[in-house]
Amino acid sequence: MKRPIKRILSFDAFGTLFVPRYPVHQIYKELSLIHKIPHNDSLIQQKFPQAFKQLNAEYPNYGKHQGIGFKQWWFMLIQNVYGREEMTSKFEEFCEDVFSTFEDERGYARYEDVYQFLRTMKNKEESLIVCMSNGDPRVNKVLSNLGLGKFFDKTYLSYDIEMDKSSIRFYDYVAKDIKSQTEEEVPLKEFWHFGDELKNDLINSTKAGWTGVLINRQMGDDDIKAQYSRAKDIKDLDVIAERLKTNYVVSNHNKFFKLGERQYVTNRLDHEGFKLLEL
Repeated sequence: MKRPIKRILSFDAFGTLFVPRYPVHQIYKELSLIHKIPHNDSLIQQKFPQAFKQLNAEYPNYGKHQGIGFKQWWFMLIQNVYGREEMTSKFEEFCEDVFSTFEDERGYARYEDVYQFLRTMKNKEESLIVCMSNGDPRVNKVLSNLGLGKFFDKTYLSYDIEMDKSSIRFYDYVAKDIKSQTEEEVPLKEFWHFGDELKNDLINSTKAGWTGVLINRQMGDDDIKAQYSRAKDIKDLDVIAERLKTNYVVSNHNKFFKLGERQYVTNRLDHEGFKLLEL
C-alpha cells in the first residue's frame, strides 16, 4: 500500500546493526567442545577466510543456483574449515548447532545504540525504513530474534536480488522498487544509507545518488584516513583529514563528520546528532 513519505532510511545489517556476540572462532570452539569435535583454534581462524572465499567462488550466492541451498552451503563451509572429508551424523549435529546459533542472540548481539535510534525514527511517519544486506535469508530471522525486525518496512537481500552492494546497481534497484511503493517522488538525496563498509556502503551509495553515512564505532581521525587510503577514487588524503577536523558537527559522546557532498561519517547512531542535519 502506497503512503506519502519524505525520506528513506536504509541500514546495512551485519556490522552496522548487529555483530557476533563473541569472536566467531570462539563460538565455534565452545560448540565443538559440546559436541566433542576436535578443534584447533589458530588453524580454524586461519582456514575460515580462505575456505569461505573458495566455496563462494565455486558456489556463489550461497549455492542458490547449484541446488544446494544456503543451509547446505554453510554446512559445506564448516566441513571444509574443519577438514572433514565425510559428513558423519555427529559432525552434522555440530553443523546444525552452529547454523542455528547464528540465527539469534546466542550468536549475535545488536549494538546498544540501534534499538533506540530505530524506534525514534520509526515513530516519524514520514520515514520509510529498510534493511539492505549481502547476507543469506537468515538476516530476517536474526533481525526478528534481536527485536529489530518490527522497525523495517522491507528487507533487500543480495540473495534474492542476485546483485550486492559492491555494485551501485543494487542501490538503483532498491530506489526503483521503493519509488514504486510511494505516492510522492522522493529525491535520491533523501535516500539515506547507513553502513560500516567504506566502499560498499558509503562510496557506492553516494555514487548512486544517495546520501551515505559511514558508521565507524572505533572512529578516530587516523582511522578514517587509513580507511580512505584504500579507496582508489579518494585522492587527497590530507584534504580528507582536514575535513574531519573542520566539519565536526556533534561533540559530547559522539562524533559526526561531513566528508563531502552527501557523505558523512559517525561513530554511533544518535538521533540528536542527525537532527542537526535536519534529518
